[in-house]
Amino acid sequence: MTSVDRARVHGSPPALPAAVLWDMDGTLVDTEPGWMAAERMLVEEHGGTWGRAEAEAMVGLPLTEGAARLQAAGVPLPVPEIVERMLDHVVATLDEHADWQP
Repeated sequence: MTSVDRARVHGSPPALPAAVLWDMDGTLVDTEPGWMAAERMLVEEHGGTWGRAEAEAMVGLPLTEGAARLQAAGVPLPVPEIVERMLDHVVATLDEHADWQP
């Protein structure tokens, strides 16, 4: 008898996990193209260039560190605004289409 079956017999709810961890970014969905496009868009919007090497160097960085790198590349916005604009772009991209990981 499983714990769920025992709970039904005894009238108590089944035990739930203490926590659930969702690591969507790169684990469930391939979001890197969206992040890279957001980075390129921000840099080019301010007259700079952003290539594949720069984009790949950003993979896995905290958003605030990535924003600081974008500032160094010529984006004259505060870190929180850069982070917000990047997040907005990635969310909009996912609203249109999500590439699920195999």
